[in-house]
Amino acid sequence: MIAVHPHVVPFLRSLRTLGKRVLLTTNAHAKSLAIKLTRTGLDAYFDAVICAHDFQTPKEDPDFWRRLENHEPFLAEATLLVDDNVSVLQSARTHGIRYLYGVIRPDSGGPARSTAEFPMIRDFRDLMPGKP
Repeated sequence: MIAVHPHVVPFLRSLRTLGKRVLLTTNAHAKSLAIKLTRTGLDAYFDAVICAHDFQTPKEDPDFWRRLENHEPFLAEATLLVDDNVSVLQSARTHGIRYLYGVIRPDSGGPARSTAEFPMIRDFRDLMPGKP
């Protein structure tokens, strides 16, 4: 059941072309994450992969973002975060992360989700540079 979201690879490639630093932050345990990355090959597109377990706090906790910023400095007001968990997006917003997007269908076999609190993407084409 491990699969790559539609159009994520072109999106990640476009970020590389633009010279952006790209991180994967996840609540997944390192062992399950390793399986996912081995099957998908997505690790090649990230500058770093950060497991919340390494910080001993989940992404829903505002302390996660402080710890992340100490480990991997970033400018919150210039940072994009895409996540399928509204609680994570809320926590990131509290930290000051500016560009926050939810995923309408995080599981291709599951129901669509929506929230008025954050803009939602159908797939990663919605975030492609140059898209109107």
